[in-house]
Amino acid sequence: MKKVALILVSSMLFMIMVATGCKQKQFYGWAPPIDGLHWGMNVEEAVKAMSLKTEHYIRTEEDIIVLVTTNKEYNIYGSETAVSLLFYNDCLTTISANIKDDDIDTVDKRLTEELGEGDYKYSENTNSSNKDMVSVYRQDICIKEDPDLYELIKKIYLDADFDLLKQIISLKDSLGELPLTTCELSLDKDSVKYGLLTIDGKVAAMLNYPNMLNKKN
Repeated sequence: MKKVALILVSSMLFMIMVATGCKQKQFYGWAPPIDGLHWGMNVEEAVKAMSLKTEHYIRTEEDIIVLVTTNKEYNIYGSETAVSLLFYNDCLTTISANIKDDDIDTVDKRLTEELGEGDYKYSENTNSSNKDMVSVYRQDICIKEDPDLYELIKKIYLDADFDLLKQIISLKDSLGELPLTTCELSLDKDSVKYGLLTIDGKVAAMLNYPNMLNKKN
């Protein structure tokens, strides 16, 4: 009888552990293109998630900004390339990579498959019949599209350190118009930025880690 009772108690404890343990923190925004990363995580967490050893990256700092640039390559939407990670107040906000020329079409196709059709921008200095593509831009949902997110971001703004806030995000932008995540790929062959892929998750980072807008001691 005791054995049966013990089995029943063990089973109940297991079910409770499964029910509670399977609940993971919700991360907002498009997931970064490297497994294990999420917007708002700190430098130490990102370096560990990417299995970076000291010789694999260069770290530069200025005020609240940290830039981690790798010499180790990662598969970024079908292109093997080194990456740069930007952190504001020790929170991951931006990932950029220089896509190889031969991989640009592949990357753009993968972005379309995973993030949806992009908004292609064209130069304004050519005839309308012969405009050159300069970039393709994609964005996640805007804050105003989700009332719960809108209320949450308003509270984050009100509780934030104003000096930090204005360094991290443009205060000229309407709060509701802010997209959770954006992605832009440069297609301008006359620019040194040709092939530069920039994925920005500042707003998602603010939602994932509201403390990023508080001064660190």
